[in-house]
Amino acid sequence: MFLLSIMFVIIFFIHNVLYFKTTAHIIELRSIKNVNYLLQLISFLASVVSLSFFFNDLFFILFIPGMFCFFLIELMIFYKGSIYNKMAIVLLELIHSLTIESLIIAIISMVLQINIEEVLFSIELRLLFRIIVLVIFNIIFLCILTKIPKAHFRRLGQSIKSVKIFLCLEIIIILALNITAITYHSEAFNNLVFYQRIMQCITSIGIIYLGLFALVYLEIYETNNSDLQNSLKLTKFFQNTFIDQAELFLQIDCTNDKVLNINSAKTDLAKYVNTAYSSLLIKFLAYNHVYSENITDLLKMATTEYMIQTFDNKQQKYTYECQISLRKNSNFRWFKIDILIAQDYHTQNILALIVVSDTTEQKQLKMAAEKDPLTGLHNKPTAEKLIMDHIEKYTMGVLLIVDGDSFKNVNSILGYDIGNNVIMNMSKTLLKIFNITLADINNIDTNVILGRIGGDEFMVFIKDQYSYFNIVDTATSICKELEKTYFDGFNSNSVKVSASIGIAEVTKEKSTFKDVYSAAYSALYTSKKNGKNQFTIHNSTLDNK
Repeated sequence: MFLLSIMFVIIFFIHNVLYFKTTAHIIELRSIKNVNYLLQLISFLASVVSLSFFFNDLFFILFIPGMFCFFLIELMIFYKGSIYNKMAIVLLELIHSLTIESLIIAIISMVLQINIEEVLFSIELRLLFRIIVLVIFNIIFLCILTKIPKAHFRRLGQSIKSVKIFLCLEIIIILALNITAITYHSEAFNNLVFYQRIMQCITSIGIIYLGLFALVYLEIYETNNSDLQNSLKLTKFFQNTFIDQAELFLQIDCTNDKVLNINSAKTDLAKYVNTAYSSLLIKFLAYNHVYSENITDLLKMATTEYMIQTFDNKQQKYTYECQISLRKNSNFRWFKIDILIAQDYHTQNILALIVVSDTTEQKQLKMAAEKDPLTGLHNKPTAEKLIMDHIEKYTMGVLLIVDGDSFKNVNSILGYDIGNNVIMNMSKTLLKIFNITLADINNIDTNVILGRIGGDEFMVFIKDQYSYFNIVDTATSICKELEKTYFDGFNSNSVKVSASIGIAEVTKEKSTFKDVYSAAYSALYTSKKNGKNQFTIHNSTLDNK
């Protein structure tokens, strides 16, 4: 008896722990400090208290209602969710208990050839069949926890209407089990009672699991139908919203590397639905040319691995831009790629929505605002930012500040129209010397950043220091080419124009744009002071003058 009692306490404790663990898959635990430890402590105390029922002649009357109250109160205290969900979970426990118990009692009665009433009123046999019931229960819980996906548990409690129907089914089954329990008081065991109990247990369990499967199936059906409707609405929304702006938008399953939906304003891409997204990306790169400076970012940020990593870092959207030549040898166009990431509630898969928009016209308008209207070169703020970004990233380069000599005389003697011509000629000369065109100004691969500071003052930044240019030869050529005499419209007045240049190199000591710009201006001042029409390369001695 003592050994059976110890076994019962241990097995009933394990049963309670597994029961509450399974329940936590269906409804959410409340945010109570040390809630898991509290549940385990209560489970142990409950197993000890339950043992006392077996030594009471009213065992059958007290045990089942006691279990119902114990489990329901614990669910009400420690778990969130509807009362209907909690009652359905508790009644499911009782139905399993009653059906398995009835089956075990009938089997013990048959094996020992005694009537069922003798089994019920024997303390040892009561403990024995209850231990067997709990062992079977624990095996069922372990199978449920290890074999059934967690997402399916959540579906059980989603629809209160369905849960109410399932609750009614449970009540009917419990009533049927209790009504037929009068056979426990048969005076002698007979095969008819045995088979009747077997069929009732199998039928009850079959009906309850059929109800569970129907409940899950209905939830899956409603969820899938809802997801389909939402997907159709989302697709229609994006079609209506982006179809005039976007080149492409697609929905992908990042977890399974699958294209769920794809739509293009110009091309029918339906054949790529349900294909591998990575294969589609490879085909895109094979048939289109991505600008060399953008290829690294595209290969990184367009992958499903990067999208999943981004979502894991608690970020749900990001944007990047790149230049792409659609079809080889065509002009490059600017594209903005917006990526929105979310997790499917039911499958837990990571999903992404990718919207690709052609932003070439917006870029051109932006670039126009960044240009000097007279020369077409970068204006001062734009040139400064481009140079600053390059220095911060690479810490190399050479800055030239080119300033016209006697330009004020041009405006005062020859007029502003001639002054504008001087500025235009200076711009064209610099473009020619550095072998670039106005079309190359925005090309990020161009080795030179060329901008107008204002008036007849220009800045030239050579990115790779002396890799492509000999600074001395280049500066000499600039001075020579810009030295020119300008006449008014009647050739009666003339002004000789030349240029002075200040040059500074990015070094460890001059590692910011501000430092390099200041050094170049210091060198320019020296050129002006020494007679103009010459260049000066900055060194530390200039700062001491």
